[in-house]
Amino acid sequence: MPRFLKALLLWWIMGATLVGCQANTVAQTPGWMPTVAAQSTALAQQRATVAAQSTQLAAQGTQLAAQYTALQTETAASVPRTAALGAMPTLQPTATRLLPTPAPSATASALPTPQATATPGVTPTPVTAGAGRAQVSVPVNTLCRIGPGTAFYRVGVVQAGQWVSALGRWREYWRVQLPDGSKCWIWGPQATVRPHTAQVPTVRPGVGVLWGYVFTDTNGDGRYQPGVDARKGGLTVSLYPANGGVCLSSGEPLATTRVNGRGFYTFTLTVRKPATAYCVQTTFLDPTETVCRDTRVVGVQAGEATQADLYTVPSGPCPVP
Repeated sequence: MPRFLKALLLWWIMGATLVGCQANTVAQTPGWMPTVAAQSTALAQQRATVAAQSTQLAAQGTQLAAQYTALQTETAASVPRTAALGAMPTLQPTATRLLPTPAPSATASALPTPQATATPGVTPTPVTAGAGRAQVSVPVNTLCRIGPGTAFYRVGVVQAGQWVSALGRWREYWRVQLPDGSKCWIWGPQATVRPHTAQVPTVRPGVGVLWGYVFTDTNGDGRYQPGVDARKGGLTVSLYPANGGVCLSSGEPLATTRVNGRGFYTFTLTVRKPATAYCVQTTFLDPTETVCRDTRVVGVQAGEATQADLYTVPSGPCPVP
């Protein structure tokens, strides 16, 4: 028998039992007879009502049982029909073709970091490079100048991540040697030194810089113009003392240097006096050109960069100074 039919019969039995208990209780309770008779009549009426309800519930239970049986029959009949349809095919996932991811474009190199202004009258003393010297690298492209500050002419550029020889250090500046042999200063408060245990000497102040171009003055204006005048790299420039505006070049030179591929030369000099006179001299090798300035006498002061160009002209007279 289904559960709901059992529940209905149990409810009916409990109701009939409750009515019987109430009748017995009333019969045993002392009191006036008319009251008992009235209560008995009321109980009899309740019992009749319960009996009628029980009959109705039994009929409903029979009807529900018939419906339950019919539902089971219909369900059983539908099973073979469902099986006859066959199993539904399983859908297979469709492969997706992935397009190749485009490679990222190269990132432009960082712009040079602004250089700090040099302190007037204070310039480091150069240090001679030696075997096993420390190297220094900067995180961004940095201009390399002939002195420690933006007032000095730039010689080249140290690329970000490039390692160059560290010749000395003064405050936040590094004196380095570029791959072409040029010696110059870079601003590098965030520079990295390798090996990290290397000792980079601190250079002392009190020097001056003597520099210039060696070129052929193509347009005859007496000054070097990049892209116009022809540079004369590879020539040797000698440094001599001078006195009274006269070059004392009869003896051995104080120092020599070679003109680099950009037509540039430089001397870094210790200056112990307010101003010291020096002479620079070179020998031009092209006999078809007119030599205008192969010797210059200049005064060099501590903390300053003095320019002394040496040049020829293709032909004709030299420009008026």
